[in-house]
Amino acid sequence: MTVFEFVIPENKEDLRQVSISGQYVVEQEYSKHELPGKLREAYVSFSREGTTYILTHFDTLFSSLIKFDQLALSQQNDAWKVVSQSITQLNSDINKYLNNSNSNPDSCHELVTITKMIVYLLCAFLQNYETRSLVVPGSETKSGRKKKTPVDDGFDLESERNFALVSLDHLIQMPIHKLWSPPVVEQEFVNLVANLCYKVLENPVISHVRMKGTVEAVFRVIGALVKRYNHGLSCTLRMIQLLQHFEHVAPACVHGIITMIEHFNCGSMVVDLVREIGQVDPHDLARDTSSSRNYAAFLSELAEKIPSSFIPCISLLSVHLDEESFTLRNSVLSIFAEIVLQELSGENLDDRKRELRDQLLEPLLEHLHDVHSFVRSKTLQLWHKLSLKQAIPLSLQHKVLSMTTGRLNDKTGTVRKNAIQLLIVLMQGNPYGERLPLAELAAKKESEEAKLKEMLQGRENQPQKIQIDPSKCGPTKTELWNAMEPEILIAIHEALNEDVDSMSMSELTDDQIVELLNTCNYKKVAKTFISDDSEDQEDPTEILEKIKMIFVGDEDEAGEKEALERLVHNVAEQEAQQQTVEEESKEISQQRMLVLYLRDSHAFASSVYAAIPMVCQLLCSKHTSDILEAINFFVTAFEFDVLDAMQGVRRMLSLIWSSEDDVKKAVVEAYKRLYMNIESAEISKRRAHQVVSNLSALISMSTQGELASLEELIAVCVASGDLPKICFQVMWEKFSMALPDTTEEESRSALMLLTMVASAQVQVVTSNVNVLVSVGLGERGAKDFRLAHLTCAALIKMAPTKASTDCKDEPMRFPPTHEIFQCSKKLLVEGLTRLEDPYYSQFATSAVSLIYTLAEHPDMIMGEVLKEMCAIVYKSSRDIAENGELEVSSTVLTRILVVAGQVALRQLIHLDVHVYSELRRRARVREEKHEESTKLKRNLIQSASRRRLSTRLQAEQNDSGEEDELVGAVADDDEAEYVRKICESEIVTGVESLLSLLAPLVVHVNSNPAKYPDASLRTAASLCLAEFMLVSPQFCSQHLRLLFTVLEKSPEDVIRSNLVIAMGDLNFRFPNLIEPWTPNLYSRLRDDSPAVKRTTLNVLTHLILNDMVKVKGQISDIALCIIDPDPRISGMSRMFFSEFARKANALYNVMPDIISRLCDPEAGVAEEDFRVVLKGIMVLIQKDKQNESLVEKIILRLGASRTERQSRDLIFCLSLLTFNERSLRRVLEHWNCIADKIHEEGVIDSLNSILAATKKAFAKQEIRGLIEEIEAKIQETVDNATDEQQVIRKAQASQAVKASSKGKPKRKKPVKNSSESDEVSMEEDDPDMPGHPAHLEKATPHNRSPLRKPVRQREQSSRKRIAVPQSSSSNDELNAEEEEEEEEEEAMPVFKLQKETRSSRAMHRRAKANCGSEEDDFIKPSSRGKANQTKEVPEKTKSSRSRR
Repeated sequence: MTVFEFVIPENKEDLRQVSISGQYVVEQEYSKHELPGKLREAYVSFSREGTTYILTHFDTLFSSLIKFDQLALSQQNDAWKVVSQSITQLNSDINKYLNNSNSNPDSCHELVTITKMIVYLLCAFLQNYETRSLVVPGSETKSGRKKKTPVDDGFDLESERNFALVSLDHLIQMPIHKLWSPPVVEQEFVNLVANLCYKVLENPVISHVRMKGTVEAVFRVIGALVKRYNHGLSCTLRMIQLLQHFEHVAPACVHGIITMIEHFNCGSMVVDLVREIGQVDPHDLARDTSSSRNYAAFLSELAEKIPSSFIPCISLLSVHLDEESFTLRNSVLSIFAEIVLQELSGENLDDRKRELRDQLLEPLLEHLHDVHSFVRSKTLQLWHKLSLKQAIPLSLQHKVLSMTTGRLNDKTGTVRKNAIQLLIVLMQGNPYGERLPLAELAAKKESEEAKLKEMLQGRENQPQKIQIDPSKCGPTKTELWNAMEPEILIAIHEALNEDVDSMSMSELTDDQIVELLNTCNYKKVAKTFISDDSEDQEDPTEILEKIKMIFVGDEDEAGEKEALERLVHNVAEQEAQQQTVEEESKEISQQRMLVLYLRDSHAFASSVYAAIPMVCQLLCSKHTSDILEAINFFVTAFEFDVLDAMQGVRRMLSLIWSSEDDVKKAVVEAYKRLYMNIESAEISKRRAHQVVSNLSALISMSTQGELASLEELIAVCVASGDLPKICFQVMWEKFSMALPDTTEEESRSALMLLTMVASAQVQVVTSNVNVLVSVGLGERGAKDFRLAHLTCAALIKMAPTKASTDCKDEPMRFPPTHEIFQCSKKLLVEGLTRLEDPYYSQFATSAVSLIYTLAEHPDMIMGEVLKEMCAIVYKSSRDIAENGELEVSSTVLTRILVVAGQVALRQLIHLDVHVYSELRRRARVREEKHEESTKLKRNLIQSASRRRLSTRLQAEQNDSGEEDELVGAVADDDEAEYVRKICESEIVTGVESLLSLLAPLVVHVNSNPAKYPDASLRTAASLCLAEFMLVSPQFCSQHLRLLFTVLEKSPEDVIRSNLVIAMGDLNFRFPNLIEPWTPNLYSRLRDDSPAVKRTTLNVLTHLILNDMVKVKGQISDIALCIIDPDPRISGMSRMFFSEFARKANALYNVMPDIISRLCDPEAGVAEEDFRVVLKGIMVLIQKDKQNESLVEKIILRLGASRTERQSRDLIFCLSLLTFNERSLRRVLEHWNCIADKIHEEGVIDSLNSILAATKKAFAKQEIRGLIEEIEAKIQETVDNATDEQQVIRKAQASQAVKASSKGKPKRKKPVKNSSESDEVSMEEDDPDMPGHPAHLEKATPHNRSPLRKPVRQREQSSRKRIAVPQSSSSNDELNAEEEEEEEEEEAMPVFKLQKETRSSRAMHRRAKANCGSEEDDFIKPSSRGKANQTKEVPEKTKSSRSRR
């Protein structure tokens, strides 16, 4: 068979034409009808011949590939079956061939051709299957119907795909490069296999968990291609393309890269991928968010798996931190955090790793202040992760904490949430201990620093020890000689035996001999002592003795020994001293380390304390996430003994009233964790004792508002069963002081807890009434009015909170002789003269409330109490003055007035609520009985035998039913009228009423503050007066002036605050009587006391939001509270307007009054304050129609403004509004009102800013056209003003020339009558006259406008004043000013100008006059008085007023 060359084509068409000689070309393509038979022939041939069949049947399989979409599913599967079995056989053949040493070149070439053919067909078929399996959303036919996807008949694409990839993996793993000659696999073959792998990765199914094996097979193939066939660069580029276009590829690529690194050692792939991503244009990444998001996800996930691979490319990654794409910044920061977390954490790091760690953590600190909120949030999350793993170095703990604290004020909610979470984790994982008490740490730090300072000073004052030279501590000469003597003797014997020239002894001195001995030159010394002249050989012993005498000499062994011992002693002493110094240095270093530790811990705790005020503000946030995280923070801080955390714990009590269930639940869980800490349902009594002690401690430091919130919290816990009954038992024991060592304060706290529990479970009180009365209202109550007061509050819990008319049963009330009322009455009367207890008034108030709530005939009981009190006063009065007045202690009188006022108030409530409800209940019971009897009659009628009679009776019954309904309604009115009559004429104004006898005393005390200087007495008297006035409208109208006099002139803040609250109640009860006095109530907003201002603002907020008072121009006083220095007042004012804006058009209706009053010069509001106030209010107006209407009203008001300050204020208000097309048209319609103010400072700039903002917000062509028209109007107005100014200057110059050319001025001509002529010649003007143009050059900017003549200014201002209606007094002043101006105009010359200029100015003035008259009610609400009838008003002004 002829062997040909198969060239892998780039596309299928290349196989149909020859490009080189010997290339294989498809000669014949079969139709879809011929292919089934041809495929069977190919399969039979494969069964017989093996893989060589492909050389003859390639055309058949290629035709199936070309017509793949036209074939039936079974035929497609048949073709795939042949190809898939071929690849299996091919692997076997290649393996045999490579293992066979006897290889034929021709068979090798044939095997290469077969390999390329089969692999090409396999890849092509699988790519077709992949293309068909891709589901493209929205792919529809032209008819609009979706294509029907064919159902495969027994073909499992996932298994077949996996089989093909595994087969290719086996093929690539073999050394197939040996088949080629030279042994290099051609690049087309490598690309063919690689393209199939990348095609598989494009399928979204690859991201499923079940495809994990397929992903691993794909990347095993790619890894082999990269490792063996130089596919690295192409692989990097293709993976970048996949990540750019396919979101699902990132997880698969991560898994694949890990596979390639583990099995093929492709570690450089990570660096290559990072480098390629870094080469992408940053602007493209910023625009293409999907690709940057895919890159970021891939890098972040890969860094979590193999962070060490990213260490070589840190510099490449750092570049992305300065780019626009925030997703890549997040990814790079995540990579740095993973490297630190997994590779650079721990204590056993060398200097290089520590330096690298610090370099990686530095960007994490910097990007806490990133411009993008997502990056800031992600950075905080990374620090959170590092803190959990204890990977933050100790040196950075404080810095991270302080920077995190700064993020608590971030404008983004997610950043604030993550910041609080990081603060919590930093506190929980701090290395400084389980407690962070700042005061203790500061004291300990100071003491240790002082100790270190003393140690350092002691070391400096210690004398220096003498250093001893260790060289002096050597052996003696005798010891040295004894050591060297044997060697010297041997050297002497050797010298005697040798025949050498010897030296004379006289040639060496003793010092030289000693030096030679010290250097071990023993033989040389011996030769020195051997003489040549001696006949007999010298004795070696004698020579040795001579040498010894020279070396040792006459050394005194005893002295030498003594010196040696002394030297040794000195050395030992020095070593001891040195050891002592080392120990002292070690102690100092340890002390230094302790001081540093305490400094760091103190700085850490200080940062935690600094964060507390910021987190407290987040408790009031609008975002639920902020509130929940703030609650968790305070719970954690409280557990770490952060003392300031208590303010947050107490503040979050008010959140129990939140409408958000999550917030409410979080508060309950927080307090259970902090104060109850009950882990199991069954707890011991000791544990219950601890819970009650915790709650008692919380009560002792709570305010009245916090106690109300705590009551709701405990009620929730009791209702849910979180507070067990054993705790109730402990509370009773503490209240009755049955437990030893229980204090009075703990007893009262336990009683308060029982009262709170009774809010949810009233049986706690009802079952122990005797205990409460005997303890709280008995002997202990007589000695402690606070305890008696709390007992009354607990007993009141037995009464229902709201009177019901639906219940048939009578309300629960006790007889007047009950022990409760007898004890209460006794304490009220006997405690009147016990002046040492200051809590009597508090007890009296609650006792009166208790009697009126639970007693039958409470008025009789309290009548007896008041009589007995008065009797005690008469008896205790020692002296009677001449005028018959009694001398009574101010404290006793104060207590009587407190009781009297409370009786009046409770009597009103008793009649208006309880008695009225009881009357209605009884009427309802009677009606029900009547209905039962009526029903019985109807049944009798229905059973009657005669229809006529039954019809007549039925009609009568219907009539009677209607009459009953009418009678019921009239009865309700009668009952209400009965109650009203009693209140009006009997309680405080009746002749026989006890309270009416006390009323003159109350009035007398309030009318004579100088006579009664005691502040407590006047406070009780004023409150008593207000309570009396609440009862009777007659009494109220008589003493209303007195009440307001006390309100305005009383020096005590508490009196003014009480009366402001009383004014709110009076306004609710008698609105018609209080309405004329409403301005006096608003005036308290300007009170000197912040407490009075807060109270007034609170009362007005309640009245206005509940529609109890008419909103008028005085609401501007509330607006001014926005700039109050007290943050609570400012916050309340802002909250009021935010709630007021929700009431339909309420805020819009009062905006004109607010603006007019605040921009009035008489109001005296600073310009900056005006802007702050209006900026806080006008932002609440959101409706377009309201904006449009306000634009028109403000423009009209701008035309009538009198000062430049007013113009600036009004144009600033315009800049706060949102402009649309209709608003711009309003500007053009009323341009005359704006044109007159163009020359004033800031007007043009504000208009330009408005136009720029509108142009930026809207892209409509119509709006842009209107903006251009307004800009042209502005320019035209400015040009006209400039031309007028030039005309004036020319006139001035000509007049000056004429005046200088003539020696004396011309004679003046008389001024013509205005009817004949209204202008004077310029040449005839006297330059010396006032108002002449020659004098204008000397005028200051305050005297004239740069664009207007002074005469014209006065004319315009006079017209404006005429157009604005004022009160009678202001009109008189205005008319006087007009007369003066008319006289000035008669005396001043009028400039003669051209007719066009004069006529245009006249039109201008008329337009301005109309502007000022049309919106007169918008200017100043307080000036809506009667017009002055004595002065004449111009016709236009009169007509405008008549229209209004």
